[in-house]
Amino acid sequence: MFNYSILATLIVIGNESNVIPIGLHYGITNELQIYENKIYWIGGAVPADTVKVEVRIIGVSQHVFITVNILAIAAIILAIVFLSLNIMKRKRK
Repeated sequence: MFNYSILATLIVIGNESNVIPIGLHYGITNELQIYENKIYWIGGAVPADTVKVEVRIIGVSQHVFITVNILAIAAIILAIVFLSLNIMKRKRK
């Protein structure tokens, strides 16, 4: 028979040259054993596992807004002109 009590995953931090084991995770019992005396966190606390979201309202200058709107309106008018010319002249080859 296979002994399931020895199945565990070693949790380590560091790179290839400096590996520090910080705990064991037993998959069958879903138990996590942490070696707390080997962990040193900068600032003395575990870093937050969240992303800080900052909401900002960013505006553009009025000159840029007006310029972009004029260019967009000109492009729409030009597209309508080309479409109407295409419809009127579609029978010519």
